[in-house]
Amino acid sequence: MKTMKLGIIGCGNISDAYLTGGAKSQIVSVKAVTDLNAEAARAKAEAYGVEAMTVDAMLADPDIEMIINLTVPQAHATVSGSILAAGKHVYSEKPFAVTYAEAKEMVASADAKGLRIGSAPDTFLGAAHQRARELIDEGRIGKVVGGAVTFATPAWKCGTPTRSSSSRGAAGRCWISAAIRLPSWSIAWGRWKASWLTPHAGGTSASSPVSRTTARN
Repeated sequence: MKTMKLGIIGCGNISDAYLTGGAKSQIVSVKAVTDLNAEAARAKAEAYGVEAMTVDAMLADPDIEMIINLTVPQAHATVSGSILAAGKHVYSEKPFAVTYAEAKEMVASADAKGLRIGSAPDTFLGAAHQRARELIDEGRIGKVVGGAVTFATPAWKCGTPTRSSSSRGAAGRCWISAAIRLPSWSIAWGRWKASWLTPHAGGTSASSPVSRTTARN
């Protein structure tokens, strides 16, 4: 089986989970990391035995087929768009984008290029959700005409220390985190796409070039 080579943009705390998981996987492997802070990228690369490179070098590397976007939320759409433009698949940390319009644009871009895009929380791709889809498709619970989901989390668990000061307060981050976990029953199950993204108020578009917006998550 061919091993897919991955790149990671953003070397904040969450990158450790992806680097650890990548090292244990038999189907993917992390080739390189990059970050706006070159020292952070070098340190992470040394710790996990991978390469440290610039964003441009990663986008141009023919060995890297998919890039994991771990930048700050405001940069997600810009960075993911640049990854798609480079002809590579994208997996992004939440939120997929900060506006619904940005999300639609990325889905359209991926469709046009025949690329795949995905976003955390990856539990939407898990066995329980796939089984739920199977039961619905088989008609085991009758005809589904709607659904509702409730999400709650302790307030003290909200907030990410390494996010930039441009992020909203802890309560704001908690609200956004909850919002993106509310899928509709129009999910395109079985397709690796974030068509479930829930639009929310207050989003802004990141317009800076990718090399200027790759701050750590």
